[in-house]
Amino acid sequence: MSPINLNVFVSNNKVFICILASFSGTLLPSKKAVSDVIFDKMEVSIYQTILHEGRISSTNEILIHENSTGNALANTDQKEIEQLLKELGAPLETVNDWEKKNKRQVPITNSLDLKIKYRILSSAEFENIFNTKTPSMSWENLTNRYGDTDGFVRLSKPGFDLNNLNSLVLLEHHCGVACGTGRFLHLRRNKADDWVIANSLLLWMAY
Repeated sequence: MSPINLNVFVSNNKVFICILASFSGTLLPSKKAVSDVIFDKMEVSIYQTILHEGRISSTNEILIHENSTGNALANTDQKEIEQLLKELGAPLETVNDWEKKNKRQVPITNSLDLKIKYRILSSAEFENIFNTKTPSMSWENLTNRYGDTDGFVRLSKPGFDLNNLNSLVLLEHHCGVACGTGRFLHLRRNKADDWVIANSLLLWMAY
């Protein structure tokens, strides 16, 4: 699949969250109710892996958008999806599970034990920061408020295969007017029961 060029910018081992949130995928998100969002142990482990191994810079803190990515493949035809899986080397059921879990955007909060220092960028604050006349002014606002971070990331809910040995997750890094990437990551669970990144595929790049 060719990259799409865009100028865009943890009862036991589970976290239960009830919150108002959404992210429309546009610059200014709308709000809708999301309830009973559950992140199980494996999902949290996936986030820990990609945020530890995929540190975007040497900063001590990561800024995570409150809302997940949703289904970035909603308008992608089956042939392109099959090509994506071929390039990633991921089983078909991973993308089927991924699409099922990402039909809607869900909230990510400080309740998750990601074993890293991070902050949550709320939808309201996002809207306040980016509600400016120009994109450059918006990114200047973000830098002034979160100067110890390198932009912000957005995460999808992870998808898994039937045996929970493979996972697929979308990681977006937004770092400026002409800075950012969206990557699908294929992770495998090794004999030590740890998740490791097996492959990645660039979905979009901002320039």
